[in-house]
Amino acid sequence: MRGKGKSKEKTNLLDWECEQTIQEDFAILAQQGEKEMLVSEQTIQEDFATLAQQEKEFPEIIEEKDLENSANGPLSKSEYPSDTIAKKTSLEAENLEKIYKIQDEIAQGGMGIIHRVWDQDLQREMAMKIWKNQGKENEDTSSFLAEARVTARLEHPNIIPVHDMGLMFDKRVYFTMKLISGEDVFSIINKISHKEKEYLEKYTLHKLLTIFRKVCDAVAFAHFREIVHRDIKPQNIMVGNHGEVLLMDWGIAKILNPREYEKISFPQENQGKIIGTPHYMSPEQARGDNQAVDKRSDIYLLGATLYHILTLYPPHKGSNILQTLYFIQQGKIQPPHDRNHSRLIPLELSRIVMKCLALKPEDRYQDVESLCEDIDHLMSGTIVSRPIHFKKGDFLMRQGEEGENAYSILSGSAEIFQNISNRSVLLATLEAGSVVGEMGLISSNKRSADVVAKEDMDVLVIDKKLLKESLDKMPPWMEKIVSSLV
Repeated sequence: MRGKGKSKEKTNLLDWECEQTIQEDFAILAQQGEKEMLVSEQTIQEDFATLAQQEKEFPEIIEEKDLENSANGPLSKSEYPSDTIAKKTSLEAENLEKIYKIQDEIAQGGMGIIHRVWDQDLQREMAMKIWKNQGKENEDTSSFLAEARVTARLEHPNIIPVHDMGLMFDKRVYFTMKLISGEDVFSIINKISHKEKEYLEKYTLHKLLTIFRKVCDAVAFAHFREIVHRDIKPQNIMVGNHGEVLLMDWGIAKILNPREYEKISFPQENQGKIIGTPHYMSPEQARGDNQAVDKRSDIYLLGATLYHILTLYPPHKGSNILQTLYFIQQGKIQPPHDRNHSRLIPLELSRIVMKCLALKPEDRYQDVESLCEDIDHLMSGTIVSRPIHFKKGDFLMRQGEEGENAYSILSGSAEIFQNISNRSVLLATLEAGSVVGEMGLISSNKRSADVVAKEDMDVLVIDKKLLKESLDKMPPWMEKIVSSLV
């Protein structure tokens, strides 16, 4: 859900106010050697015309939004909502007020107005999204209907549940869904950015990553159902007052396997049409290559969203819409840990974000599960290494040899012997949980003693690379302290 208010961030997208400005922007970009930009002038002008008309008629609801929510012309008479929602008769539409008592308006979007309603049968509050046809009977409703039907099929704890769909008395389509009391992540980011004490204390790095992980779970489920969201961003993530996290607004979702959803009428998409939100969209979206949009495009969007959460800035921000689209296609993004030093972003987390934001889809995480695995390892502090088994009497290390590995004993025990005056002297016995050989990680000196398995044992091998990766998971200040101590 989106709020009614406008922010400076949102209104900046409409600074480009006429066709002449668009042409001037292209001239500027060309002079800068950016002629290879893959967005056609005609497409941009069409998108501008759509947004400009919306701003003229509804200036209070224009926000940093998708360039395209619905792409097609009017429905034929046979496709009009009264026929597409077969179960709803005119009698039901006339009696709608007996079921739902419409209360205050709580948000507006590109296709609909969201009201708080009271379900008089179930005696509970719900949200109702009503198609905003602006009085035009032949307005295209396919995107609105698709949003309701797709969302209804995605039954997941982190996806907003849809309860009902029908017709208003004036034949406008509506659907009802769970009403969430809370705020979106975009609002949370803004309050953190303004250093509001309550939000700084509540939304720690761990808390923010927990919210992000729940969004990943929602996207993973949608991908399992062959649905790509295409508009993941902080504004579309709701955080409830009781810990709920919900991914909203499936209005421009793409179906990867249409056969499974053949009874749902989706709007046709023209190749070259830009669909998504500029500050977060993937390179393939920015160049209008809708055929190339797949699950890895959502992974890019997840990375862009996490980038904003961590740095308090979106990954892409040009002086105008054309420059933003150009920056996306160039793939030049400042790593999160360099973008905002005050946020103390761990290097490993920065690496995860940048892998999501790779220019080429094949260089990104190939599925959401792989992204989640890396996030989970980082959050838990897990050291990923290979366990090795030693039998009783085996040497873990020998005195006088070179070695760069340390060993963390998982089970069993080992004894440390040192050769003193040609005699092997027992110095200590190490049990499970002990670490031996750690000097090899920080020194080139040879081993100072023998370490022998007292019984069958399992150990975790720690090398310099693993140590560095583990330090990178720490906040920068902690990593520096540990490195200095070492």
